[in-house]
Amino acid sequence: MTLRNNDTQNMKLSRKTVQRFAFILNLVGAGDVATVALDLINVKCILTRSGSEYVLFHENLQLLSMEANFFGGFTHAFKKDSLVISDTARIIPLMLDLGSPVNLSADDELNIEVTTKSGWYGTFDAGQSSVDVEYREAIGIEIAIPFIKTKAIQATNSRVVESLGDNVTSIMLLNVEANRSNSEADKVWESLILISDKWSVSDNRGRLLARRATQFETVGAAASRGENFRYVPNAELDALQITIELRGTNVVATKNYIVYRTFLPTAVTSIRSQRMKNKHQERNVAKLQNQIG
Repeated sequence: MTLRNNDTQNMKLSRKTVQRFAFILNLVGAGDVATVALDLINVKCILTRSGSEYVLFHENLQLLSMEANFFGGFTHAFKKDSLVISDTARIIPLMLDLGSPVNLSADDELNIEVTTKSGWYGTFDAGQSSVDVEYREAIGIEIAIPFIKTKAIQATNSRVVESLGDNVTSIMLLNVEANRSNSEADKVWESLILISDKWSVSDNRGRLLARRATQFETVGAAASRGENFRYVPNAELDALQITIELRGTNVVATKNYIVYRTFLPTAVTSIRSQRMKNKHQERNVAKLQNQIG
Protein backbone atom coordinates (compact mmCIF):
# COMPACT_ATOMS: atom_id res chain seq x y z
CA MET A 1 0.00 0.00 0.00
CA THR A 2 1.09 3.59 -0.68
CA LEU A 3 0.58 6.58 1.64
CA ARG A 4 1.06 10.28 1.09
CA ASN A 5 0.64 13.31 3.35
CA ASN A 6 -1.93 13.17 6.21
CA ASP A 7 -2.94 9.67 5.20
CA THR A 8 -4.07 6.50 7.02
CA GLN A 9 -4.27 3.11 5.39
CA ASN A 10 -4.65 -0.50 6.49
CA MET A 11 -3.18 -3.71 5.12
CA LYS A 12 -5.02 -6.87 6.15
CA LEU A 13 -3.25 -10.21 5.80
CA SER A 14 -4.53 -13.77 6.17
CA ARG A 15 -3.46 -17.33 5.32
CA LYS A 16 0.23 -16.41 5.16
CA THR A 17 3.34 -16.67 7.31
CA VAL A 18 4.63 -13.18 8.01
CA GLN A 19 7.68 -11.92 9.91
CA ARG A 20 8.90 -8.64 8.39
CA PHE A 21 7.51 -5.38 7.04
CA ALA A 22 9.29 -3.07 4.58
CA PHE A 23 8.79 0.70 4.58
CA ILE A 24 10.08 2.41 1.45
CA LEU A 25 10.18 6.20 1.54
CA ASN A 26 10.03 7.76 -1.93
CA LEU A 27 11.22 11.34 -1.47
CA VAL A 28 11.08 13.89 -4.27
CA GLY A 29 11.57 17.61 -4.77
CA ALA A 30 13.99 18.89 -2.12
CA GLY A 31 17.03 21.09 -2.40
CA ASP A 32 20.64 20.08 -1.85
CA VAL A 33 20.14 19.37 1.87
CA ALA A 34 16.87 17.90 3.09
CA THR A 35 15.35 16.05 6.03
CA VAL A 36 12.57 13.57 6.66
CA ALA A 37 10.87 13.02 10.04
CA LEU A 38 10.23 9.34 10.74
CA ASP A 39 8.67 10.14 14.12
CA LEU A 40 5.66 11.57 12.23
CA ILE A 41 4.86 8.15 10.74
CA ASN A 42 2.90 5.93 13.14
CA VAL A 43 2.57 2.17 12.76
CA LYS A 44 0.17 -0.21 14.53
CA CYS A 45 0.08 -3.99 14.03
CA ILE A 46 -2.80 -6.07 15.44
CA LEU A 47 -3.29 -9.83 15.29
CA THR A 48 -6.90 -11.03 15.52
CA ARG A 49 -7.18 -14.68 16.49
CA SER A 50 -9.97 -16.80 18.04
CA GLY A 51 -12.00 -13.72 18.94
CA SER A 52 -9.09 -11.93 20.68
CA GLU A 53 -6.94 -8.99 19.57
CA TYR A 54 -3.20 -8.78 20.22
CA VAL A 55 -1.35 -5.49 19.59
CA LEU A 56 2.07 -6.66 18.39
CA PHE A 57 3.41 -3.10 18.30
CA HIS A 58 2.13 0.48 18.15
CA GLU A 59 4.73 3.24 17.84
CA ASN A 60 6.29 5.77 15.49
CA LEU A 61 8.57 4.55 12.71
CA GLN A 62 11.65 6.30 14.10
CA LEU A 63 11.55 4.39 17.36
CA LEU A 64 10.61 1.05 15.75
CA SER A 65 13.27 1.24 13.03
CA MET A 66 16.04 2.19 15.47
CA GLU A 67 15.22 -0.76 17.70
CA ALA A 68 14.90 -3.22 14.82
CA ASN A 69 18.14 -2.13 13.13
CA PHE A 70 20.42 -1.71 16.15
CA PHE A 71 22.78 -4.50 15.08
CA GLY A 72 23.05 -3.55 11.43
CA GLY A 73 21.30 -3.54 8.11
CA PHE A 74 19.47 -0.25 7.73
CA THR A 75 21.81 1.84 9.86
CA HIS A 76 20.46 5.10 8.45
CA ALA A 77 17.65 4.59 10.98
CA PHE A 78 20.15 5.99 13.52
CA LYS A 79 20.12 9.46 12.01
CA LYS A 80 17.58 10.12 14.79
CA ASP A 81 14.77 12.69 14.53
CA SER A 82 15.54 13.69 10.95
CA LEU A 83 17.39 11.89 8.20
CA VAL A 84 19.63 14.37 6.38
CA ILE A 85 19.49 13.78 2.63
CA SER A 86 21.94 15.25 0.09
CA ASP A 87 20.03 14.32 -3.08
CA THR A 88 16.98 15.95 -4.68
CA ALA A 89 15.28 12.56 -5.02
CA ARG A 90 15.89 9.63 -2.71
CA ILE A 91 14.52 6.19 -1.88
CA ILE A 92 15.01 5.15 1.75
CA PRO A 93 14.25 1.54 2.77
CA LEU A 94 13.55 0.49 6.36
CA MET A 95 12.72 -2.96 7.68
CA LEU A 96 10.82 -4.03 10.80
CA ASP A 97 11.28 -7.62 11.93
CA LEU A 98 8.98 -9.31 14.45
CA GLY A 99 11.82 -11.66 15.34
CA SER A 100 9.80 -14.81 14.75
CA PRO A 101 7.15 -15.90 12.22
CA VAL A 102 3.41 -15.47 12.66
CA ASN A 103 1.40 -18.25 10.98
CA LEU A 104 -1.93 -16.86 9.80
CA SER A 105 -4.44 -19.65 9.29
CA ALA A 106 -8.15 -20.35 9.72
CA ASP A 107 -9.78 -17.04 10.65
CA ASP A 108 -6.57 -15.26 11.72
CA GLU A 109 -6.02 -11.72 10.46
CA LEU A 110 -2.99 -9.48 10.79
CA ASN A 111 -3.80 -5.80 10.29
CA ILE A 112 -1.06 -3.20 9.90
CA GLU A 113 -2.25 0.40 10.07
CA VAL A 114 0.06 3.24 9.02
CA THR A 115 -0.58 6.96 9.50
CA THR A 116 1.49 9.80 8.05
CA LYS A 117 1.24 13.16 9.81
CA SER A 118 1.77 16.51 8.15
CA GLY A 119 5.49 17.27 7.87
CA TRP A 120 6.81 13.69 7.78
CA TYR A 121 8.39 14.46 4.39
CA GLY A 122 10.53 17.21 5.99
CA THR A 123 11.80 19.57 3.29
CA PHE A 124 10.74 17.28 0.45
CA ASP A 125 7.64 17.88 -1.64
CA ALA A 126 4.43 16.84 0.18
CA GLY A 127 2.52 16.13 -3.02
CA GLN A 128 5.15 13.98 -4.72
CA SER A 129 6.64 12.09 -1.77
CA SER A 130 5.14 8.82 -0.54
CA VAL A 131 5.60 5.80 1.72
CA ASP A 132 5.21 2.26 0.36
CA VAL A 133 4.48 -0.47 2.91
CA GLU A 134 5.02 -4.13 2.02
CA TYR A 135 4.99 -7.37 3.97
CA ARG A 136 7.55 -10.14 3.66
CA GLU A 137 6.45 -13.75 3.81
CA ALA A 138 8.54 -16.14 5.87
CA ILE A 139 9.13 -19.83 6.32
CA GLY A 140 8.85 -21.12 9.84
CA ILE A 141 6.66 -22.39 12.64
CA GLU A 142 5.05 -19.97 15.08
CA ILE A 143 5.77 -21.02 18.65
CA ALA A 144 4.36 -17.89 20.33
CA ILE A 145 2.94 -14.43 19.56
CA PRO A 146 5.78 -11.83 19.40
CA PHE A 147 5.47 -8.28 20.77
CA ILE A 148 7.53 -5.08 20.70
CA LYS A 149 6.66 -2.91 23.73
CA THR A 150 7.78 0.53 24.87
CA LYS A 151 7.89 2.59 28.05
CA ALA A 152 8.57 6.33 27.79
CA ILE A 153 10.80 8.06 30.35
CA GLN A 154 9.57 11.38 31.68
CA ALA A 155 11.62 14.59 31.39
CA THR A 156 14.30 15.25 34.06
CA ASN A 157 13.76 11.79 35.58
CA SER A 158 16.95 10.54 37.22
CA ARG A 159 15.80 7.08 38.29
CA VAL A 160 13.40 4.59 36.71
CA VAL A 161 12.23 1.26 38.11
CA GLU A 162 9.98 -0.87 35.89
CA SER A 163 8.67 -4.42 35.84
CA LEU A 164 8.84 -5.84 32.30
CA GLY A 165 7.16 -9.15 33.14
CA ASP A 166 7.82 -12.58 31.66
CA ASN A 167 9.19 -14.01 28.40
CA VAL A 168 11.43 -11.00 27.67
CA THR A 169 13.94 -11.64 24.87
CA SER A 170 15.50 -8.20 24.30
CA ILE A 171 15.86 -4.91 26.19
CA MET A 172 16.96 -1.61 24.65
CA LEU A 173 17.72 1.80 26.13
CA LEU A 174 16.76 4.10 23.28
CA ASN A 175 17.36 7.81 22.71
CA VAL A 176 15.97 9.53 19.61
CA GLU A 177 17.57 12.98 19.89
CA ALA A 178 19.32 14.19 16.77
CA ASN A 179 22.44 15.64 18.40
CA ARG A 180 22.94 13.53 21.52
CA SER A 181 26.50 12.15 21.70
CA ASN A 182 28.40 9.60 23.82
CA SER A 183 30.35 12.30 25.67
CA GLU A 184 30.39 12.44 29.47
CA ALA A 185 28.62 15.80 29.53
CA ASP A 186 26.00 14.74 26.98
CA LYS A 187 25.13 11.29 28.32
CA VAL A 188 21.62 10.23 29.33
CA TRP A 189 22.11 6.72 30.77
CA GLU A 190 24.26 6.43 33.91
CA SER A 191 23.73 2.78 34.88
CA LEU A 192 21.47 -0.24 34.44
CA ILE A 193 20.43 -3.13 36.68
CA LEU A 194 18.47 -6.11 35.32
CA ILE A 195 17.16 -8.74 37.73
CA SER A 196 15.28 -11.82 36.56
CA ASP A 197 14.84 -15.52 37.24
CA LYS A 198 17.77 -16.55 35.01
CA TRP A 199 20.04 -13.57 34.41
CA SER A 200 21.15 -10.51 36.34
CA VAL A 201 23.19 -7.56 35.11
CA SER A 202 24.61 -4.52 36.89
CA ASP A 203 26.35 -2.13 34.49
CA ASN A 204 27.73 1.30 35.28
CA ARG A 205 28.41 3.78 32.48
CA GLY A 206 31.77 2.24 31.61
CA ARG A 207 30.34 -1.26 31.41
CA LEU A 208 27.42 -0.04 29.27
CA LEU A 209 29.91 1.24 26.70
CA ALA A 210 32.22 -1.77 26.99
CA ARG A 211 29.40 -4.29 26.58
CA ARG A 212 28.15 -2.49 23.47
CA ALA A 213 31.66 -2.41 21.99
CA THR A 214 31.74 -6.22 22.07
CA GLN A 215 28.55 -6.34 19.97
CA PHE A 216 30.17 -4.72 16.91
CA GLU A 217 33.22 -5.36 14.76
CA THR A 218 34.64 -1.84 15.15
CA VAL A 219 34.65 0.85 17.82
CA GLY A 220 33.26 3.29 15.25
CA ALA A 221 30.25 1.10 14.54
CA ALA A 222 29.48 0.86 18.25
CA ALA A 223 29.92 4.60 18.79
CA SER A 224 27.59 5.37 15.86
CA ARG A 225 24.70 4.06 18.00
CA GLY A 226 25.00 7.15 20.18
CA GLU A 227 23.04 6.92 23.42
CA ASN A 228 21.49 3.56 22.50
CA PHE A 229 22.22 0.24 24.19
CA ARG A 230 20.69 -3.19 23.64
CA TYR A 231 20.75 -6.37 25.71
CA VAL A 232 19.87 -9.76 24.23
CA PRO A 233 19.94 -12.61 26.78
CA ASN A 234 20.59 -16.21 25.77
CA ALA A 235 17.12 -17.26 26.95
CA GLU A 236 13.84 -15.55 27.68
CA LEU A 237 13.67 -13.83 31.07
CA ASP A 238 10.79 -14.06 33.55
CA ALA A 239 9.87 -11.69 36.38
CA LEU A 240 12.24 -9.13 34.88
CA GLN A 241 12.78 -5.89 36.75
CA ILE A 242 14.85 -3.02 35.38
CA THR A 243 16.40 -0.16 37.35
CA ILE A 244 17.99 2.73 35.44
CA GLU A 245 19.95 5.71 36.74
CA LEU A 246 19.94 8.70 34.38
CA ARG A 247 21.47 12.16 34.21
CA GLY A 248 18.19 13.98 34.82
CA THR A 249 19.32 17.30 33.36
CA ASN A 250 19.82 15.58 29.98
CA VAL A 251 16.52 13.69 29.96
CA VAL A 252 14.16 15.39 27.49
CA ALA A 253 10.45 14.59 27.20
CA THR A 254 9.44 12.04 24.49
CA LYS A 255 13.08 11.33 23.60
CA ASN A 256 14.06 8.40 25.82
CA TYR A 257 12.49 4.95 25.99
CA ILE A 258 12.80 1.41 27.24
CA VAL A 259 11.98 -0.84 24.29
CA TYR A 260 11.66 -4.54 24.90
CA ARG A 261 10.57 -7.67 23.08
CA THR A 262 8.45 -10.35 24.61
CA PHE A 263 6.21 -13.20 23.54
CA LEU A 264 2.98 -14.90 24.58
CA PRO A 265 2.69 -18.69 24.32
CA THR A 266 -0.92 -19.75 23.82
CA ALA A 267 -2.74 -23.06 23.52
CA VAL A 268 -3.55 -22.21 19.91
CA THR A 269 0.09 -21.60 18.94
CA SER A 270 1.25 -24.74 20.77
CA ILE A 271 -1.28 -26.96 19.00
CA ARG A 272 -0.61 -25.40 15.59
CA SER A 273 3.15 -25.61 16.11
CA GLN A 274 2.96 -29.32 16.85
CA ARG A 275 0.69 -29.92 13.85
CA MET A 276 3.07 -28.10 11.52
CA LYS A 277 6.07 -30.00 12.90
CA ASN A 278 4.26 -33.29 12.32
CA LYS A 279 3.29 -32.20 8.81
CA HIS A 280 6.89 -31.24 7.94
CA GLN A 281 8.18 -34.50 9.41
CA GLU A 282 5.74 -36.51 7.31
CA ARG A 283 6.90 -34.67 4.18
CA ASN A 284 10.56 -35.29 5.01
CA VAL A 285 9.90 -39.00 5.59
CA ALA A 286 8.06 -39.20 2.25
CA LYS A 287 11.00 -37.53 0.47
CA LEU A 288 13.46 -39.98 2.00
CA GLN A 289 11.30 -42.92 0.98
CA ASN A 290 11.18 -41.64 -2.59
CA GLN A 291 14.96 -41.25 -2.64
CA ILE A 292 15.49 -44.76 -1.27
CA GLY A 293 12.96 -46.16 -3.69
